[in-house]
Amino acid sequence: MVSLEQIRKLEARVSQAVSTILELREENTTLRQKLEKYQEKIDQLELLIAQYRDSQKEIEEGILNALRQLDHLEDDALRASSSTLSSVPKEPLSEESEGEDIEGKPVVPLQEKGDEVKKSGELDIF
Repeated sequence: MVSLEQIRKLEARVSQAVSTILELREENTTLRQKLEKYQEKIDQLELLIAQYRDSQKEIEEGILNALRQLDHLEDDALRASSSTLSSVPKEPLSEESEGEDIEGKPVVPLQEKGDEVKKSGELDIF
C-alpha cells in the first residue's frame, strides 16, 4: 500500500518538475527573443555586405574603365608620336652641331664616360 510519506515525496517531485518546466519555458522564450534579435542583426549585416559588394564592383568597374581610357590615350599618343617622327625628315647631326630637342631647346652632347661632374657641377648618375 502507498504511504502518506510516498505521496508527499511524489508531490514534491511533481512540484519541482513543474517549477523546472516553467523556468525552462521562460528561458526558451528569452532565447527565442535573442535569436530573433540576432537574426535581424544578421539580416542587416547581410544587406550591408551586399551593398559593399555592389559598391566594390562599381569601384572596380570605374578603375578598369579609367585604365582602359588611359590605355587608349597612351596608344593614341604613341601613334601620334610615331606618325610625327616618321613625317619629320631625318638629318644626321654632325658632331659639331648640337641640334634641338622636341621643345626647341639646344641639345648638349653627352660628356665622355670618364667625366663624373658636368659643367653645372651636378653628378652624372646615368
